[in-house]
Amino acid sequence: MTVPKHEPFIKEVKGHKVIVVHTLNGDINVSQEAVEHAKEIKKKTWRPLSYFPYPTTNLDHDLAKSFPASLIFNLHQTFRDCGYTEFDSVISINSLKSESFSGTSVTLITQHARYTGELTKILKKLWGMGEDRSALQDEMNAVLIDLQKHWSVGFKLSSAPESTTAYHFVYDPEGFRISITPTTIGSTDPSDYPNGVTTTSELLTFLVAHLHSSIAMWDLDFVLRSYPLYKLTMQLMDGNFSFDDVRINNADPEEWDYINPSADKAWGARDAKPT
Repeated sequence: MTVPKHEPFIKEVKGHKVIVVHTLNGDINVSQEAVEHAKEIKKKTWRPLSYFPYPTTNLDHDLAKSFPASLIFNLHQTFRDCGYTEFDSVISINSLKSESFSGTSVTLITQHARYTGELTKILKKLWGMGEDRSALQDEMNAVLIDLQKHWSVGFKLSSAPESTTAYHFVYDPEGFRISITPTTIGSTDPSDYPNGVTTTSELLTFLVAHLHSSIAMWDLDFVLRSYPLYKLTMQLMDGNFSFDDVRINNADPEEWDYINPSADKAWGARDAKPT
């Protein structure tokens, strides 16, 4: 998935150097903090974001019933032994046509591979012809009925076609609460986020904000505190980004990196000299 091309430029706004997407003008100074971050990144194991595609020929029905039921059941199955868990992920709705199918794909894009693994495994069993299909459906129904009866379960999914939305997922076994709702932050400025887009949850919300914005503004000095954010910013300045180029720390799904060979090359050409 790629954002429309924007042309960026750098200018002063309220005394701070910022990037405005339209045409590029200006130099980049690398901070010591970002240099150290770049060194640490090389020591870790990274994986791509995880995708769960849900094809449907009845979008309104499946968004109201089948898809949220799958999300809620598997959220419970995946995180029930993890204690309080919250994260932001993306749900994208796009038309899907092939030789054997014509309809819509509702796709969850998330940092939690175990979650999409459970979703995929259960869906294949439900849509398969195995003998355990009926028993699994009965089990799911029983769990969902129990959750609805004893827990606070809330979800609000957009049904707009050709849309991409960031959602906030909450699984709270102590408070008996499950919630899946659109995120409240829609800013293209990293400094507007509590953690400065250093977490994967904030990154996904930040990227969705860029998808829906025709103009973006960032504080350049703020961006350059983080090597991954620097690499992503360079890609956004070039006019596009891809969710496929996001990488997740295999040991910590809330730590992210971004593949941008040209930015890596530019970084090396400056010898990463701190300012």
